[in-house]
Amino acid sequence: MDLWPWALAALLCVAASARLTRLLTQDMYPPAMWLRDRWDARTEESDWNLLLHCHWCLAPWVALPLVVASYFALADHRSDFHPWHLLWGFMAWMAVSYLASWIVNNDEGLVIVRESN
Repeated sequence: MDLWPWALAALLCVAASARLTRLLTQDMYPPAMWLRDRWDARTEESDWNLLLHCHWCLAPWVALPLVVASYFALADHRSDFHPWHLLWGFMAWMAVSYLASWIVNNDEGLVIVRESN
């Protein structure tokens, strides 16, 4: 059994899960903000409301389908291409975008100035 595909899958799952969790809980991307607003209106003051505002709470639920789908993508070797394999492109996109954002955010030469309204 070759461990490299499984190690790569684990790394991609972690990075993609982190990016998706941040997107859903913190990003100012309009569809994500709309989703959080709808969630807030639906859950109001209940304990469920915290789910889309807490990265610790949401991350396991974001990671679960990625891990399950990764398992099926790796375990299915019937053909050169299988629909499960589309998952790799999506996870790589999420992982690379998260890493790129992290690098830009931590670049010492970058200064972000926000104007107060």
